[in-house]
Amino acid sequence: MMRKKGRSKMALGAIFILLAGLLLAHNLIEDYRAGSSAKEIVRTIEQTPKTAKSKKSGKSTIKVNGTAYSGYLNFPTLNLTLPVASKWRFSQLEVSPATYTGTAKDRDWTVAGHNFVGPLEPAESRRQGLF
Repeated sequence: MMRKKGRSKMALGAIFILLAGLLLAHNLIEDYRAGSSAKEIVRTIEQTPKTAKSKKSGKSTIKVNGTAYSGYLNFPTLNLTLPVASKWRFSQLEVSPATYTGTAKDRDWTVAGHNFVGPLEPAESRRQGLF
């Protein structure tokens, strides 16, 4: 009886380790896809002149794959460049950060996004980003 319990616990432990490995693989694949997509969008933004203006907000935007982008944020110290969508949608946050409220021009801009670079230490959170 004790051996049977021990074996079932070992099997359950092995299943949990396998599930953790699958979750890790899924997250790594998702991270790779989001990074590749963000790089492609930034490249397109850099090559396209900012001419289109949104009818609602009057902001200059560039449409890439059906999504309007305000521009991109560059964090030189982190070697990271991310496109910024002009409108916040939860599904959009998988690809890039997005404007939550305000504008960069008026300096009241709030950008929302997923955890793209990992947790920031207090000293790192003061690093400058360029738009």
